[in-house]
Amino acid sequence: MPGRVLLKSLRDLRWSIVGWGLGFGLMGTIMVYFFPYVEAMPQFDELLKAYPPAMQAFFGEFIRMRTIEGFLSVELFSYALLVLGIFGITEGSAAIVGEEEKGTMDLLLGNPIPRWRVVVEKFLAQALALVGIEVLIFLGIALPVAGMGISTSYLRLIQALFDLFVGVLTLGSFSLLASALLSTRRAAALVGAALTIVSFFVNSLGKMVEWLRPFRRFTLFYYHDAGQVLTQGLNGEHIGLLLGLTLVMLIASILAFAKREIRI
Repeated sequence: MPGRVLLKSLRDLRWSIVGWGLGFGLMGTIMVYFFPYVEAMPQFDELLKAYPPAMQAFFGEFIRMRTIEGFLSVELFSYALLVLGIFGITEGSAAIVGEEEKGTMDLLLGNPIPRWRVVVEKFLAQALALVGIEVLIFLGIALPVAGMGISTSYLRLIQALFDLFVGVLTLGSFSLLASALLSTRRAAALVGAALTIVSFFVNSLGKMVEWLRPFRRFTLFYYHDAGQVLTQGLNGEHIGLLLGLTLVMLIASILAFAKREIRI
């Protein structure tokens, strides 16, 4: 039956959806309730000016924190991909080699299911799980904002979450390819984690270090900035590039898995 791998994968991910969604949504709720106290601090402007440029390079322009969009941009979305990226890396790296390590891949392929569909449906399951997580994150931010009467753009919030969705999905597709190529889940996860960490530091340090600046264009974080989207809107060119890269990684994963010799 078409979609059974998708349904089984979604069922396996149900607690991850709840845990990640409620956890990150609660962080957003805390930030929203904290914002009026920060905004009311008379010495807040002087405090913001005291932050060194190096910190602003990593976490964004602190001067924007006088608005709820700027505050959430710095305090939540500046590191959102680093945190939620763990979900993408974990699930992507487990998709193929994780099944092998559990001894279930041979049973799965014993059914009349082509290999390409296994890869596609596992990828779609991760994407749909991520949608569920982000719905909970949206509610965790939007409900207290509405309840407190804070003026904000819900469209910008949705755009920022979509930008985050694309970034996590790109990381997940890269880890999926690593899962189809490498022999252990740990190795596949390490590859995804290394890509994330190196990309973050090269992009952030490239704002300050002249010789690193040209390399920023080769990092994921140069094209992903949910915090900037929250204050300035989506960059269609960057979104298109990341979605294109995700598609390439998915196709490469299908081809790699088609040639993979399954361990029993």
